[in-house]
Amino acid sequence: GDPNSPVILVINGDFRITGGTVYGVIYVMGELTVVGNPIIKGSLISESGDSSGAGTLNLVYVPYGDDSDSPTFIKGTGAVLSGSWKDW
Repeated sequence: GDPNSPVILVINGDFRITGGTVYGVIYVMGELTVVGNPIIKGSLISESGDSSGAGTLNLVYVPYGDDSDSPTFIKGTGAVLSGSWKDW
């Protein structure tokens, strides 16, 4: 994917990510292994509790930003909330 066409990647099994940049959402049903220094501009979800690696994963989530290193923050659009996931 790219900033204008992010991907939704669903892996039905194990996933090993070694580098590069992914724009979008990655959903892993198996074991997640991180090696190298990948960048995910979006979200990474893993069902398995068996995740490992020797690399440095860089997760970037900015809901209303552009592809720059310092996106503009829009006051009132972001907050840290406690509690569980709500899908509505």
